[in-house]
Formats: sequence, structure tokens, C-alpha cells
Amino acid sequence: MAEGKSYLVAGFEVHFPHEAYGVQKVFINQVLRAIHNEENALLEAPTGCGKTLSLLCGALAWQDAQKRKKMAAEQLQKEKRDAEAADAKPGTCLAPLKQNSKGVGEATSDVDEPEDPPDEIRVPKIYYATRTHSQIAQVVRELKRTAYKPRMAVLGSRPHYCINKTALRSKEGVDAACEEMLKDQQGCRFKKNAMTLNHGLVKIHDIEDLAKIGSRHKACPYFGSRHLAESADLIFCPYSYLLDPNIRRATKVQAADAILIFDEAHNIEDQAREAGSIDLDIDKLKKTFLGLYKASCMSSECEAYEPLKASLLQVINWLLRLGEGGPKAAGFRDAGFERFERLWTGQQMLDALAEAGLDPQSVEHLWTCYEKARAAEDKAGFNTEGDAANQSVSSDIANPRAGGAALGYVSSLLTALRLLYGSYSEASSLQDEQQQQQQPGSAGGRAKAVSA
Repeated sequence: MAEGKSYLVAGFEVHFPHEAYGVQKVFINQVLRAIHNEENALLEAPTGCGKTLSLLCGALAWQDAQKRKKMAAEQLQKEKRDAEAADAKPGTCLAPLKQNSKGVGEATSDVDEPEDPPDEIRVPKIYYATRTHSQIAQVVRELKRTAYKPRMAVLGSRPHYCINKTALRSKEGVDAACEEMLKDQQGCRFKKNAMTLNHGLVKIHDIEDLAKIGSRHKACPYFGSRHLAESADLIFCPYSYLLDPNIRRATKVQAADAILIFDEAHNIEDQAREAGSIDLDIDKLKKTFLGLYKASCMSSECEAYEPLKASLLQVINWLLRLGEGGPKAAGFRDAGFERFERLWTGQQMLDALAEAGLDPQSVEHLWTCYEKARAAEDKAGFNTEGDAANQSVSSDIANPRAGGAALGYVSSLLTALRLLYGSYSEASSLQDEQQQQQQPGSAGGRAKAVSA
């Protein structure tokens, strides 16, 4: 146990690394009340008063209390089962007898019976989000000062974690190089050892710490961090891992029924806007189209890519028509620095998107096609049916897949449109699978402790 002080705040024992100031006690009290009542809270305190430390200690104190409560309920349940088994044997009693009002002996226990059975006592994960990866290191330093030693993980991107020199030197970038390596039969030698990075080996750490441990044990820190997150009590991540639906889904972040903490929350607005937006870059659209075209022609799962390819071609043609007569002819005004802009009313925007083939019904159909294409990406091989079997394949085509970059761009486009139309839902196949794995009675609200 680290040196420090213990306080009883809002009915919970809170360990603090030093004598807490009054403002810190008030801050912790509000954190505990928000979490316990499953409420949202927007909390503000003067600069330099220890908001980060108060957030960590308050949230972890509540989580520890839930763990103890669940353990006590499980112990009592076990004792009851043992007592019932013993009662089935004549002349056996595991607990002392006391006289009830009728003078009849009853078995007693020194353990207070919890109000809820173990299955209904939730111990949710804590997601602690910061604006950038570098700010996570500062928060981890604060955590190391406390008496709390939770199982933890830090979610980060491949470029932050990758230790494979081949991927790091790739002209395509670390993300693309990593994906191609994983699809290759030989794969990445570090990925194969990622599961060796467990909580017994990795304690309180930041991104740099885990990268060093991964290098020492020849294990991939990126996939190791995701493995650690599966059983972690506390997970650090940038805002985008909670706010961006695409990143949240790709990293399997389970935000429902979790404690979400956004530190320095005044930065959230820009991040949330960015998560729901996309830039339609004509060159990127063409590159994405070529990836989908290759998959639709050569993949054994070609039917999954064909609708996406056709839709993207329609969007490209719409943009080209929009710019045929120049920016001014299309209603754009000069915004300076060789940039032009135009504002649409709500109905004008809906009409323009419909002209591009992106009306609400089409978007939902394309999302279904995207789901099929994403599922087909891993198992797709070259098409050997019909005329395709007689066609030669260029030597520079290593595989018939559209590629992660192409499908990622499609996902970002469709997600932004589904958010715009109000049809976006977390109820994907992945979410359904996660809900099925939850224990009965584990459903509940979310608590957000937000610092501004």
C-alpha cells in the first residue's frame, strides 16, 4: 500500500496519495455521486488543484467497492449452497443455532446478506479519455502515485506501438503494411506473441513502457494492448476511441455500461464534430473506387463489392458534374487561398445527396453491403468461377481484396451519412455478440465523469 491518506467520501473509502485539499474532497464527492447514481456530470475546478488525481481516485474507489460487494455476494452464495448441501445429510449443521420467537433453532451466519445476487452486481470498466496520446503518459504518472493498482491498458494506434522494422519502413504506412502482413501466411512474428503480454507481466504503464516490454519479449504491443484491454479494469485512450463510431467499432471498445471519463472536456466539441464528418476528396474517392473495382472483378466474393463500387462511381460523377462549369457556376463563392465554399439549406443538401445516390434508403442498403464486404475481406480469394477462371492476373496484384484503406473510407462516408440521417445504431453484429456474452441483469446506465 502506498503512503497517503484515506477518507470516507459519499460512503466510500477513498485512498489519496497525500492530504487532500477541500476542493479535491468536493470534487471526489461529485465524481462518486455521479458514478453511483449512473448520471452524467460536468465538473470544473481551478487549474492546478489536482482534478486528474481526484478523478482517478474517486472512480477507482467506487470500482473497488463494487468488487468487494460482488465478492461478498459470491461468498455468501457459496455458503448458502454449502449449507443446503449439508442440510441434505441427516444430523449435519454448518452454522450455530439461535432461538427464534417460537423457540425453534435457526442456522445463523456472521456474513451480512447483500441486497443483490452476484449476477446483478456490476463492476464496469473505466475508460479514461484524453485529447492526445501524449497526455495519457501524464495521467499514468498520476496513477503511479496512488495506492490503486488496477489491471489496465492503453489503447493506441499502430504507428505509436509498432516495433516491426519492416512495417515502420513501408512507404504505404504502418497501418497498411501491418494489414498486409497479417493477411500473409507468414504473418508478423511479433503478432504471434501478443497474447504473452498479460496483466501478470505488464503493470501500471504508458505507451512507451508497453513498447519497451513488447520489444523485450518479441511481442506486438499494439495487439498486446487490445488483449490487455479485454480484462482491464481501467483503460486509457484518446477521445476518438470513444467518440468516433468507426474507431470504437474497430477496437471493440464497449462503451455501454462503462464509466466514461473525459479529461479536459472543453476539447470534446471539435473531436465530436470531426468524428461525424468526412472530406470528399476526389483523388481519394478514385483510389477507393479502384480498390473496390479490383475486388468486384477478381474476388471470389465479388457480389459483396459490386454495389459499393457502383455507388462510389456515381458519387465521383456527381462531383465531376458539380465542378464542370467552374466553382462560380456551381454556386460556390471565393473563400480566398484558392478555396471555394457553398452553403446548402437542409432540403438542398438532401436533394444534392439524393442526386449523388446517397439518400437515406440507399445509404442503409450500402451499409448492409459494406458489412458483407468487410466480412468477405478476410476470406476472399481470386475468383475461379466462369470466365474469370480463364483471365490472367497481373503479377503486381498480390490479392483480390479492396484493402483496409478503401473499406475504411467507405465506412467513414456511410457513418457520417447515417449520423446525419439519424439512422446510425450500435446494434451491429459485433454489438449483438457482446450483448449475448453479458451476464443476466448486467444491463444498466452509463456514468460519465467529465472534467472541463
